[in-house]
Amino acid sequence: MLRLIWGRAGAGKTGVVLSELSDRAARREKGGYLVVPEQYSHEAERELAMRCGDQASLYAEVLSFTRLAHRVSLQTGGSARTYIDPGGQLLQLALALEQTGAALRVYGAARTSPELMGMLLRALTELRFSRSDSDALRAAAEQAEGALGDKLRDLALLQEAMEAIAERTGADPASRLEVLSKQIPEADMLRGAAVYLDGFTDFTAQERQVIRALCRVCDVTVCLSCDSLTDGSEIFSAARRTARLLTEAAREDHVEIRSEHIPSPEGESLRGFLEENLFGWTDRMFPAGEALTLLSAPDIQAECELAAARALYLVREKGCRWRDIAVAVRGFEDYRSVLTETFRRYGVPLYATARTDILSRPLPALMGAAFDALSDGWSYESMFTYLKTGLTGVGREECDELENYVLTWSIRGSAWTKEEPWRQHPQGYGGKPTPESEAALERIDALRRQVAGPLDRLQRRGALAEDALGQCQAVADFWEDISLSEHLSERSRALRQAGEDQLAAEYDQLWEVMVSALEQCAAVLGDMPMDQERFGRLFRRMLSEYDVGTIPVALDRVTAGDFDRMRRRSIRHLLVLGCSDDRLPRIGQGGDLFTDPERDALREMHIDLAGADDILDREYSLIYNVLTLPGESLYVSRSRYAPGGGETRPSLVTDRLARLFGA
Repeated sequence: MLRLIWGRAGAGKTGVVLSELSDRAARREKGGYLVVPEQYSHEAERELAMRCGDQASLYAEVLSFTRLAHRVSLQTGGSARTYIDPGGQLLQLALALEQTGAALRVYGAARTSPELMGMLLRALTELRFSRSDSDALRAAAEQAEGALGDKLRDLALLQEAMEAIAERTGADPASRLEVLSKQIPEADMLRGAAVYLDGFTDFTAQERQVIRALCRVCDVTVCLSCDSLTDGSEIFSAARRTARLLTEAAREDHVEIRSEHIPSPEGESLRGFLEENLFGWTDRMFPAGEALTLLSAPDIQAECELAAARALYLVREKGCRWRDIAVAVRGFEDYRSVLTETFRRYGVPLYATARTDILSRPLPALMGAAFDALSDGWSYESMFTYLKTGLTGVGREECDELENYVLTWSIRGSAWTKEEPWRQHPQGYGGKPTPESEAALERIDALRRQVAGPLDRLQRRGALAEDALGQCQAVADFWEDISLSEHLSERSRALRQAGEDQLAAEYDQLWEVMVSALEQCAAVLGDMPMDQERFGRLFRRMLSEYDVGTIPVALDRVTAGDFDRMRRRSIRHLLVLGCSDDRLPRIGQGGDLFTDPERDALREMHIDLAGADDILDREYSLIYNVLTLPGESLYVSRSRYAPGGGETRPSLVTDRLARLFGA
């Protein structure tokens, strides 16, 4: 059975789902599954536990599509199948480019362009999620003209090459849902179960195929935020399209279809007013009061300071808890560091819900600097970028002493690795030997040998290695030489002692991520001929595909994140920063292989990619879902000048709110 529960944001769709799961738990009836987007899983588990009690996990379970696939494979077989992560996919693409380079019409240069490789990988992944195989791409290429046809032919060739590589190195994670849709009929855990899907605006073609398979064996409930299933506001277009596609598939399979409307609660609350009028045609205005605050600041720093002051005011004067406040920013990474530091300085506990690019952490910087040093002749810049990561066993004072000596004598290249001790005076030309200077020179020379030894051995091993597997072994030996795992553990302990629990949790993940990346290099690249310099470039590019994420280390904290990570309906006060027209709505960020007209053309050729209108509809839906979260007050701000110095303009959302509240 397919059941669609629809209504505006905040109408109570999630409450209905949790109530039904709670009833199943009260009856001790197993087989209740709540499927949510990956980034909402922690919050959904908390809500389920609060509603169903401490025995909720016995009768109900929160899953993502990926986790559902894993659970089903444990029952039906295939759980031992290897799925590579995004870094491994990049390596597969590198191999595919090597094998097909001469036949590619458009993307032959991608082998030497990390940026183009990233764009290709995103496009191929999107095509896989849309269930567009190489045959579909070739058929579309025959219909397309000019550059689009050449693009599609290249992508079909690359997709076939990557599928062949995956047969021996590990499957693309995009294929996991294809496997799931085939295994669902055999899964006893799903037979007669109740599966609820909540928190989604729409679904990919693969996800719709999974839902279609679920409807044949169990009761499926899909929650959609919209004002009507047939017509209505444009911001709900994506949800209406989803309802139409799911309904058509259910009819084809002769599956029972039910539709249930959850009306918005009556009463003139802030949330209810915004839900009904934010993007509607109305002359109504919300009663005057403190429900809305609109302001601008000179720059991001000042904007974050005002937000911290607002949070302090709400706690001190209004008596709310930190957890009652949330900060939302579209393009959160632009604000992350300033916001985190400002809130720390003001004494406001903050949890940032973004996933962190590991290239911003010292461990990848250490590896990047190490490879740079070996390729650029042990330059001062590379060597001290390497040392200042703090992961080499050299302390800050020791590093400063060594740096002063290297700068004084312009040391580089073989001077780092020569057998003879360094004999130049630490104070430069004209310095007179003294017992103190001799002792300093001994310390500096010992530091030099401690630093240069592991790097020299890495360079020698890399030079002797004939293939990627040998380069991987050289890197593994280098990590052991510098006791890297021990240094990471020490850093994590120091961060916890300093109260930086979230950052410490990220460091705990770094070692596993790096080891996994190296293992996949060995598995995917194997005996591929590769010198050290090229391996270093590829390994660093691979690391850019990883990120690390954490869960809150304490419950009573202000939550901050991007719009797509805002979910909690318990928010009393919402602070929206960066409300300028270049961020809300946030579109046209670049880095896309297909232009908007090409995407529209592909949709006409049954290649189910999101078009420009779909992207804009999703963006407005996201804005609507976030701005209707707060129960008591909404605070909206922007910086008048962007980080680059250009002047910003207010978002249309700001203008709309000003009219609704008479601000």
